[in-house]
Amino acid sequence: DVTIASANMLPITLLFFAISLWLGAVAPSRGLASGVVIGLATAFYFMNLVANAVQSLHGLKYATPFYYYGAGLSLVEGLVWWHIGALLGIALLFVGAALRSFESRDIATGGATDVGVAGVLRRIVARGSGA
Repeated sequence: DVTIASANMLPITLLFFAISLWLGAVAPSRGLASGVVIGLATAFYFMNLVANAVQSLHGLKYATPFYYYGAGLSLVEGLVWWHIGALLGIALLFVGAALRSFESRDIATGGATDVGVAGVLRRIVARGSGA
């Protein structure tokens, strides 16, 4: 049971790791990348919590990775393999995006040159710091 519960945590951990890896490659600073990943994980968790509590928002839970994680249900119902596959597949997409972004990273500007998000983030940070 402990092995199953531990193995069930791996896909969602890898998903958020892959997102943070990608954001680390495109964001102008590690702090911004970390803040966005933490905010994203918190928002997804809160959205899943509210969707489970409020009947009219019940369909919203399918848009969060925490639904596919299944928390403690793996001990009761067993592993849902397509949920694990979905989380790992999305994680692989983010790892691929991170590799592509890192290959084209411009060290002088601190972000990827081929990703529009990085340019927008750089302009926002530059305006905020008065540069």
